[in-house]
Amino acid sequence: MKNYKTIMAATLAALTLLLSACGGSDSAEEQQQAGLPDLESAKKVLYFYGATTKDHYAYFVESGTLENLNDDNATKLDNSQSGRLFYWADENNETNVTTDKVVMFTSSFELAGANATHEDFYYIDHYDGDERHPHPSAEFDPGNSDLNATEKEKKAAGLVKLNAYLVAQNTLKANLESNLSAIASGAALCNFYSVEEHHEEDGVEHDELFHYVLDTTGTIRKFEEHDGTIEDINQSLTVSVNGICEANKSGMSQAAEGVLVYFGGNEQKLHLVDSHGTGDMHVHSRWDIGEILGGKGAEMMVGVGALDAEVDHSDHDH
Repeated sequence: MKNYKTIMAATLAALTLLLSACGGSDSAEEQQQAGLPDLESAKKVLYFYGATTKDHYAYFVESGTLENLNDDNATKLDNSQSGRLFYWADENNETNVTTDKVVMFTSSFELAGANATHEDFYYIDHYDGDERHPHPSAEFDPGNSDLNATEKEKKAAGLVKLNAYLVAQNTLKANLESNLSAIASGAALCNFYSVEEHHEEDGVEHDELFHYVLDTTGTIRKFEEHDGTIEDINQSLTVSVNGICEANKSGMSQAAEGVLVYFGGNEQKLHLVDSHGTGDMHVHSRWDIGEILGGKGAEMMVGVGALDAEVDHSDHDH
């Protein structure tokens, strides 16, 4: 069995983000959803958000629990606020341990600018010890009188790392767009996701870096990177039922042998794309988002948390 972990696309030189005063949600109403689909190899928590409807949820994969994030003061967005979910693979430069984090940027922030301050996002959240640990943007305000000098320094260091990650992702995006246009004339990048695959062959550990690129036609392609050079490995699959992927209306997240792909426009479907067995990508399972969100909808999705070591592919839920 191959073991995947999400990594940053480039080495980021910055200080470690140490988020203080972590606490789970104690005001959120949680409800157990009966009969929810088995998301098998997904990350532990999937975040969904609809900028139009303001629906804002965290789905806990193992328990099937759905939490309304607008019931938590740390993650609440009111009707006048509009956000954009962003996945941040925050790597500790000393331990090389990567922590999955969710950043809810304001919809007006230009990700390509890579100069985020506390005014450009609503919260940063991460998952540890079976709980979310959300941090509202006010914690990163250098003028916050509730923070001491050490805490302010740590928060400032965190923003340095976040902006370095944005720079790296913007560079990677440009490279992937160039590679995509070279093999698919007229195709435009809609979303992308990077995973590093670890496997053992003849007693030797091997690492392979892959980039999953989703274009505006709803087709996903797989690229491999070696020493900074990105190569097409001639794997493509049309995932979208409607053949379309819209800007800021999609999501991708790691799965044990591939990725989850979400189309949040008119389609409102979540797809598990993997390549177990034959090595060729295929849609292993597909769900309507209403099955997961109790009839609600969403436009965006990100996932955080470690993957399960083993995946049972005996059943397919299409």
